[in-house]
Amino acid sequence: FHVTGVQTCALPISEIGYYLFTTSNQYGKIGWRRDNLGEMFYDDVLANSPYSFNGYRFDTAFRNRWKYAIVGGEPINGGGQYANGGPPYFDLRREINLYHFGHFGNGNYPGNDLAVTSIRDTLREAFKLTGYKFNFNGGSVTSPLLQNSIFNITLKWRNIGMSPIYQKRWKVKYELRTLTNTPVKTFTSYFNPYLYLPDTKDSVVSDNFNLGNVPLGSYKLVMYIQDTTEYHPNLFLNITSPVRNNDGSYTLVENITVSPKPRSEEHTSELQS
Repeated sequence: FHVTGVQTCALPISEIGYYLFTTSNQYGKIGWRRDNLGEMFYDDVLANSPYSFNGYRFDTAFRNRWKYAIVGGEPINGGGQYANGGPPYFDLRREINLYHFGHFGNGNYPGNDLAVTSIRDTLREAFKLTGYKFNFNGGSVTSPLLQNSIFNITLKWRNIGMSPIYQKRWKVKYELRTLTNTPVKTFTSYFNPYLYLPDTKDSVVSDNFNLGNVPLGSYKLVMYIQDTTEYHPNLFLNITSPVRNNDGSYTLVENITVSPKPRSEEHTSELQS
């Protein structure tokens, strides 16, 4: 919902705001948007909101909404003229950190502002702060893989960004491929990226799968986060190793063997990180 729209509504602000904050639909709770990012008065209607209803405080709700639904806005027009003694758009980065913006607009900039290098740099830094930043810090996989046996994949996930992912359609997939990159079998992790919040420590996700009757031989193991509606390409991760493949996957093990069962005692192999 648009915060300004609530402020200018003819109905009581507290009742309308309470409904918008507490209602949900099939996609979850409703996020908010506010224009004039990068100006100090922003907090007066958000973090310092005087409104409440039935004991529900709007100031707290505005600050915490990012945990459940996306928030964002549009930078103030003429940030260079509204600096309050600081550099242009000086408050933008603080606001992004306070409200955990998932996005903000890339328009509404007067041309003379964008001609100033310091303003462009400030905006670039602000864009880099917004949104999710998923990575994984190593893990392990059972090796060798045995036909018709249970095997384990463990990854250490972390979101080092500003906000989570707000769409439910993303699924983490592991895939065995031939060494020439032909998919052989795909497995779905129980790890759900939806509303996975930023943190300073890893989340260790351990998945057990039944390999089934995969033909004996050598394979590669890749991971990708797929939009199950196939609208978006595979999700980008905030990592440099392993590198992102052309199809949006990440190779976890370059060469892993599928052996017959029974076999000598299995062990685990460290993944690339």
